[in-house]
Order: sequence, then structure tokens, then C-alpha cells
Amino acid sequence: MSRIIYGINPVKEALLSHPGDFKEIIIFSGKTGREIDDIKGLASKNRIRFRTGDRQEFERLARDETHQ
Repeated sequence: MSRIIYGINPVKEALLSHPGDFKEIIIFSGKTGREIDDIKGLASKNRIRFRTGDRQEFERLARDETHQ
């Protein structure tokens, strides 16, 4: 079963406490800052795929999650 976690702080906290639960991390294109760098570092350390996505992808993911 997969689940989606939304938001920088919830993703970071989940990465710190349960990194093995992650398959992939998608960050909104253009997002930058220390928290994003921290998430990228944690993803790399735990060998979790990290990529950026555009607004359409996030809207599709949110819609798919709602209908499951």
C-alpha cells in the first residue's frame, strides 16, 4: 500500500523517523531552501529517489489519492 505525504515538514519528519517507508520523493519544481536541501540529503543518504514535479503532476497525485 502506498501513501502520499504532503508538505515539507511532514516529509522531513517522516524521513527522519521512517526512511525505509519511502519509495520516492517528489518536490514541486522551483522549491529551494534549507529544508529542501535537508530532504535531498536525507533522500541521498537513504538511497531514496528524489525528483521534481510540476503543478499538473501534483494535482493528478492529489486527485488519485482522493479517489482511492
